[in-house]
Amino acid sequence: MNGFYNILLVTLLSALIVFVMTLLPIWLGKKPIRRSLDKIAIAILLIFIISALLAYTQYTKPLLPHGIDNESTSIKAAWNNMGAALYKQGNYTGAIKYYDKAIEIDPEYVLAWSNKGDALKASHRDAEAEKAFAKAREKYE
Repeated sequence: MNGFYNILLVTLLSALIVFVMTLLPIWLGKKPIRRSLDKIAIAILLIFIISALLAYTQYTKPLLPHGIDNESTSIKAAWNNMGAALYKQGNYTGAIKYYDKAIEIDPEYVLAWSNKGDALKASHRDAEAEKAFAKAREKYE
């Protein structure tokens, strides 16, 4: 589990403990609900607990498109980022090779296609650049 889910669980458990500690005396009949502050606190805690449970059950898996896992997403992004670093240094040929590796992992990777088009254009390979941009537009739509 990543940090978000850990924080969510700790917060949920803390809210549950506070909620039970607030309601326990009421359930045991030791303290009647008279004060509006008690009622507001109970309502807020209930809303928070329900929201946290809904968020946790809704997003238990990473939010990625169907068929793409975390590992291939990280790897293709790494290849793309390395290409971007070489592009910024003016090494367009090297950048194109890295963009190709990212595209090899995910042929639908619009950003890599677009970046490849930029690198090809900077290398004065305009015909190939237009093909890469066309692929990026095609994959985007």
